[in-house]
Amino acid sequence: ALWECRSLIAWHRARGGGPVGTMGISLGGYVAAMLASFAPELSFAIPLVPCADVPTLMWSNGEGTDERADAEAGGVTFDVFVRAMAVHAPLSHRLAIPKDRVLLVGARGDRIIPPAHTRALHRHWGEPQLEWIAGGHLLPFGREQNRAVLEDWLRSRV
Repeated sequence: ALWECRSLIAWHRARGGGPVGTMGISLGGYVAAMLASFAPELSFAIPLVPCADVPTLMWSNGEGTDERADAEAGGVTFDVFVRAMAVHAPLSHRLAIPKDRVLLVGARGDRIIPPAHTRALHRHWGEPQLEWIAGGHLLPFGREQNRAVLEDWLRSRV
């Protein structure tokens, strides 16, 4: 995904295109976070409820499942899993753009991507601007207010 995004950015710039940023929610927020770690050419990044730690999320959600039992029987421990996944973990990489060009958005009531992921990424990236929405993946309360915050933030930077 990162290679494709960066190729698209290069194609856009080669044709005289304007600023390019990234924004995504959930898995898209994870991709936006990774892109912000590898694409210094970005004008901005807005990861919305991003997964910052895939191994912890998967390991905790896999507790008691046959898949986790099979993995453990095959010698996969949490530490082995973390090391194997580190290459594409936002918390394993530094932010490639200035933090004032990042807006992190977390969801206080999200049970799919818990708020701890947004907080961890916020700390790891040196505390860029952070906004919280009520609700979560399934019920993002206050959409109009949230959209206004995003639009104001973008107008001030692009």
